[in-house]
Amino acid sequence: LDEAIADFNDAVRLNPKSAKAYCGRGIAFAKKGENDKSNTDFNEVLGLEPKDAETYCSRGVAYAFKGEYDKTIADCDEAIRLDPKMAYAYGGRGFAYYKKGDLKTALASLNEGIRLDPKMMVTFYPLRGVTHGEIGDFDAAIADCNEAIRLNPKLAGGYAGRGSVYHRKGDFDKAIADYSQVIRLAPAVAS
Repeated sequence: LDEAIADFNDAVRLNPKSAKAYCGRGIAFAKKGENDKSNTDFNEVLGLEPKDAETYCSRGVAYAFKGEYDKTIADCDEAIRLDPKMAYAYGGRGFAYYKKGDLKTALASLNEGIRLDPKMMVTFYPLRGVTHGEIGDFDAAIADCNEAIRLNPKLAGGYAGRGSVYHRKGDFDKAIADYSQVIRLAPAVAS
């Protein structure tokens, strides 16, 4: 990522009006967890291209990583207003509503994102599953996590989500099996 950031720095230096360079660097900063720097770049993009739905969505996700869920919702809402078929914006908004404890609104947003693009939204199936689990719909919760695992058997979140639902149900052997799979797939996440 550092090399990519250096390349984008060069691109910005050569063309300070390049929205793509700022956006690329912003995404690289976000992947590194440098959300303030990523949002500075996303703000530059929006100054140059104020109707860029993808940048609103990206900035919203960066806000989510900072725990600024109201800003996440606002940016994802704007992304959806600009591009109503942007599935990932619905997912980001659903995550923010989940974190705020508004489970019904989270489910509605996640449902729409998954409806729009079920394969791209694979990482949001476990979140929707956990949300179903928290409202007591364990069958729907497990079905969502199973779908995530079917689409990507190496997605630790699918196993983590399903493990948490099994734990909530009191099915501890299945929970342990899923948590063990999380440890195998993503030891850093498991700790």
